[in-house]
Formats: sequence, structure tokens, C-alpha cells
Amino acid sequence: MPRIILPSRSRQKDNVFLQPWLETQLKERQDRTSATLQPPVFNFIPKLPEKEMTKPHTSTQILRNPCHFVKITKFYKVDAFKVFASVRDDKYQILVEFTPHCVSEFERRHRSRITYDTVNSVCIIGDCKLFYKDRLYVLQNYNLDITSFKTTTNRILQRVPVLVVNQISRFEMDQVDSLDQYPFVYTV
Repeated sequence: MPRIILPSRSRQKDNVFLQPWLETQLKERQDRTSATLQPPVFNFIPKLPEKEMTKPHTSTQILRNPCHFVKITKFYKVDAFKVFASVRDDKYQILVEFTPHCVSEFERRHRSRITYDTVNSVCIIGDCKLFYKDRLYVLQNYNLDITSFKTTTNRILQRVPVLVVNQISRFEMDQVDSLDQYPFVYTV
């Protein structure tokens, strides 16, 4: 009898808390607006109470919402206490900007730099806004040219969504690297 691989088991997850939520959240927002007018989304991921951020493993508010879980994939630049990086869910990556308040709260809470041993760690994020940034902004802060992103419909990207994070906390300190490649959500 041949072995049958169920679709749910076709790809092994590197973490049970990471779920594919980025694509659906972005498509939901883009369906409501026109392609040329892309206003910022101020409550993209809701703010979490401080009590929930200190003990995320016991928080039902965090554990029930997959949008709070991300894995940091790369740091690009630190400028005036802003940290520019990329994070991913279970399927895609997105560019992020950690605000100075976010960075100082993380470093105070965990007593270490946000850039120290956090790549490939699962983190909890909250109080996030979504801004659409132009090519020059992305080139200056992330050293990425958005014209090189190949979309499936061969559209030329004028702006890309960047997640501005105001709350972050470590969830797991394990730095498990995945062998899979995770494309940016902009290429969808």
C-alpha cells in the first residue's frame, strides 16, 4: 500500500505557534482599499497589556491570536534607536521597524540588546501599525530594492507594507533555523 502524505503533514513546521497569518491579513486590508491609495492601518495588531507581555506562556489573549507570533529573520540597520529588520510567520516574511520605545522596553525587560541572539527566535509582538513605504525608504533603511521583488502578476511595486512594531517580547529563546526559504509577502 503506498504511503499517503496528508496536506496538513506535507511540510513540517519548525514551531507550533507560528501560523500563516500575514498573507490573509494583508489581503483583507488591500481588498478594502484601492491599489493607488494605501492608507496606514493603525491597529493592524492590537496592543497587549503589560501583564500579558511579561508572562506570554499563560496568556489566553496571546495564545489564541496567531498574529502575535513572529520569528525574527534578519536585522538590517540600527539608526537613532530604530531597528530595521524582517520577521516571518509560517509562510512569508515582512519588513519591520521597531520603534525606539519598543527597543528600550525590550532591552529593559530582557536585559539584553534586541539584536543580540534574537535571530530565529519566536517573539510576541503587539501594538503594530502598517505603513506603506516607498522604494527610497526601503533602499535607505533595509538596503533592498523593491523593484527586484518579482510578483506573481508581474506588477511593479511602488510601495511595500512595513510593519511598525511598538511591543515585542521573547517567547522562546531557541534559535532554530529552518532549511526552508520564506519569500517576502510582497511577491504574492
